[in-house]
Amino acid sequence: MRVLKARSHVGVGEEANTGDLWTHGAAGIPSVSFNTAKKKVCGACGETNFYQTPQDISVNSLELVNTSEPRMTVAQLVNAHFEEKGIQRPRHRFSTCKTCNEDLPLQQKTVFVDRPPHILCVALNIKEPDTLPDLNDWREVLDGFDLAFETIQGSTRHVFYECVALVYITGPENNHWVAANRVQCSEQKNRPTGYRWLLCDGMKTTCSVISGRTFNPLIRKGKVARLLYKRVYVDIEHDGKMV
Repeated sequence: MRVLKARSHVGVGEEANTGDLWTHGAAGIPSVSFNTAKKKVCGACGETNFYQTPQDISVNSLELVNTSEPRMTVAQLVNAHFEEKGIQRPRHRFSTCKTCNEDLPLQQKTVFVDRPPHILCVALNIKEPDTLPDLNDWREVLDGFDLAFETIQGSTRHVFYECVALVYITGPENNHWVAANRVQCSEQKNRPTGYRWLLCDGMKTTCSVISGRTFNPLIRKGKVARLLYKRVYVDIEHDGKMV
């Protein structure tokens, strides 16, 4: 089997700790961080208000936390992050309209300030299994998802993200981190190519190429801590312009 090319670059040769997960999983990939802002529409005058916190200015990953029953999938949770939702109380600096000074509603939406990231990192809180998304279908996790979001200019866009890398925990004490990278492979010369996963374990001297189905038990048991999704295409905006 020949590995033709990797879909992303993964550092190999040493064990990654929890603090280095992002660097270990996405080494060499540009356009990782992205900017978002909170949006509210004033019910009195109709003015659109935006507010950015330090956490919105350079987002490196989205941590998915499931609080609903039945559990939502990874795709549903990522999309829910950018949907309008109710809040219990507003921030002090984002409670009144900048135009008419009336109280803003307890509804806000996360919008993109600039274009969506080339690589989107999704973090799963493996230490709290009750907060994990629905992981029963490994294909839903690895095949990718369509993301619908709004820009700060008010246009609605759709982007498809495919999974290109992941990091999972293993070992008797769940303290060993292993990275896997999606690669394009050819099993025999002059045969059609396909996609497999290059498993890079820092405790071993070689890497191995495996099927995505191999990750089924790891995904179902909540062992996957990070998922890297690559932007495949940007669809047509609602006003008909290609982006």
